[in-house]
Amino acid sequence: MTAEELASIILEHLRAIRATQDDHTERFARLESRMNSLELVVSGIRRDLSHRYGDIVEQPASNASNDARTSPTPPIEIPPFGGY
Repeated sequence: MTAEELASIILEHLRAIRATQDDHTERFARLESRMNSLELVVSGIRRDLSHRYGDIVEQPASNASNDARTSPTPPIEIPPFGGY
């Protein structure tokens, strides 16, 4: 095997490695974008849940003031708030 053949083989392997690295870079960028989207969705869900929980917590207080003026109603069950 001559020096030129050896150099050619080495360059061929280096090009293959570079192509694979480029593919990995593109795939990583896509995964990073998808992860950012998921983080935004989870943040929105947590925000919505916290607002719902706040509404549920405020409901019994408003019902208690209404109960004094109206007929008695059964208390509202507050579901346990799951942790994250």
